[in-house]
Amino acid sequence: MTGQASTTLTIEGPLCIYTAVDNKLRLMEALHRSAVLEVDLSRVDEFDSAGFQLLVLVRREGLRLGRTVRLCGHSAAVRDVLVFYNFDAYFGEPMVLSAGQGQ
Repeated sequence: MTGQASTTLTIEGPLCIYTAVDNKLRLMEALHRSAVLEVDLSRVDEFDSAGFQLLVLVRREGLRLGRTVRLCGHSAAVRDVLVFYNFDAYFGEPMVLSAGQGQ
């Protein structure tokens, strides 16, 4: 049973091997509390394969639990990795460029 209809969780700083454990705990707690988890990635300044794997894990766990996981505000670091792995469409949301990005 979920406690909230929707939760937005903003990740700030690196989403990488060094922060994966802490971020996994935060993401899983938020996922288990809500029917819809929106993960704001606009403040992620470093993103590596561990961060990528964590987002895939959260999405798969959301599907398993019948919950929705949405990514929003993809920073340039996140976009670069998702495009590199050809996973930019995997999460189902368009990656919107903010002013000054993509140049």
